[in-house]
Amino acid sequence: MKNILIKLSSLLLLAGVLTSCEEDKVVYSGGDIIMFADTSKDFFASEDAGQISFPVLLSKEYSSDVTVNFEVIDGTAINGTHYNVVSNSVVIPAGETQGNILINLVDDNEGNDSRTFDLKLTGSSVSGVVFGLGGEEGSFFKTVTIANDDCPTKFNFWAGPLTIDYWDSDPYEATLSGNGILSGECDVLVIDAPGLSGFDSIPGDNKYRLTFTAADESGTFGTIEVEKKLVNTGQYNLGGQPVDLYYLVTYASFDTASGEIYIEFRVAAFFLDGTDTGASLWTGTNTIKKQ
Repeated sequence: MKNILIKLSSLLLLAGVLTSCEEDKVVYSGGDIIMFADTSKDFFASEDAGQISFPVLLSKEYSSDVTVNFEVIDGTAINGTHYNVVSNSVVIPAGETQGNILINLVDDNEGNDSRTFDLKLTGSSVSGVVFGLGGEEGSFFKTVTIANDDCPTKFNFWAGPLTIDYWDSDPYEATLSGNGILSGECDVLVIDAPGLSGFDSIPGDNKYRLTFTAADESGTFGTIEVEKKLVNTGQYNLGGQPVDLYYLVTYASFDTASGEIYIEFRVAAFFLDGTDTGASLWTGTNTIKKQ
């Protein structure tokens, strides 16, 4: 949301620079700008979301309606089967600077993999218009992922950008990995969260697999199992013996009402033969939140 507000503020400021007091007179010869309000390239939605909306911005008001054309490009999601687009244009009314592309999702009962399609701004009734803001692809082109919802838990709630409140540092961002939701694997969320345990993860091993278990039939809250993670290897000694350090979760839960995944962990020392020494360097908590 913060990113959207910043972009909106920048666009409105730009609109003031682009126009003079005379209506519809463009001072900047590069043309007007039409763009998605949210400039992220990847958009995630659960298939039971009903209708999803993509706000489209125009850099200034016009005295007549402005039509913006867009294209939907089927991937594994097929228009008319997995989603429905009634029209390939959206109208920004006269005197306004925003319109909304609306797409209806089809909720089925199949345990399918996630499906994707692309959405692209392609044309406008405004001549000389520029699509997108700078070089940000997501401001004019998006890949939409429709995640399967036919699982015992509502793990799809956390699809997309995440933040992590680590126990002794400021919050930082994490992102959804290409596994779990994208593969259609039920109740498994895989995130890229470097440094989640407090150590730098060993190179190329920043993904964390979270397996959800529902507490009741709603599937909106329950517990989570988190895989054991090697975070540092052979660089510490315990009683003269080298040990590996592992991130171990002692308790974890999820709750869609609060939008949080709560994790209690310990960083434990293991002998190189895989035996837990029982020693913990420290314990702490992580809270993963949907942005």
